Amino acid sequence: LKEGKFNAIGFMPPGAYAMAEMIRSPYGRELVLGAAMACDAAGATLSLVRRSLTATEGFNIGPGAALVIARRNTPPGGYGIFGGPLVNDGSLVARDDSSLIDTTSVRNNGTLQVLGGGAYVDGSAFTYPQDDASLTMRGDTDNYGSIVLTSQLRTDGVPANAALSLSSGKTLRNKAGAEIRAEAGAGGERTFAFNLE
Repeated sequence: LKEGKFNAIGFMPPGAYAMAEMIRSPYGRELVLGAAMACDAAGATLSLVRRSLTATEGFNIGPGAALVIARRNTPPGGYGIFGGPLVNDGSLVARDDSSLIDTTSVRNNGTLQVLGGGAYVDGSAFTYPQDDASLTMRGDTDNYGSIVLTSQLRTDGVPANAALSLSSGKTLRNKAGAEIRAEAGAGGERTFAFNLE
C-alpha cells in the first residue's frame, strides 16, 4: 500500500470466526480499524469478505469505508444478514444472489450499489465469478444518498441483471436530493420492487 502498488485489499476473518465476531471483539475491531486507516492513508479500498456476514446488533459503514458482499465459492448463497439497523455513510456493494439486510439508512454521502456480473478478487488474489445480483432489504429504508443498479458481463459473456426489492409491506423513503438510478452498465435487466415514498 505504501508503495502505491495496490488500490484495494480484502480482509477475511481467520478460521471459523464470523465477521460480526471480529467487529464485536475489541482486538478484532482494532485490527480492522488499523487496516482501514492504512487503506485510507494510501487512498485504497478495504473490503470485508465473508461468505456469510451476520451482525445482530447493527452495523455502521463509516465515511470513506467500503463493504463488499460477494460470493466466495461455487455454490450460490453468498450473503450478508444484518439483524439490527445498517447505517451506510460510505459504500456498500451487493454482488451475486440475495443479500438480506434489515432496516437501512443510506446517508448523504453514502452509496448502495447492486452490481451484477464480473468477478470479485479477494485479498488473497483469488477470483470468484459473480452472477446476477439481487438485494432484498427486509426493513424500511431511508435513502439520503445514492442507490445504483448496474452490471458487468458474466463469465459466460452474457450481461448480468441487477435487482433491488423490499419485503412485503416495507417502504423505501427517498429523501430530498437523494437518487435511485438504473445504469446501463454492460446491459441486462434492472428490476425495482418496493413501495416508494
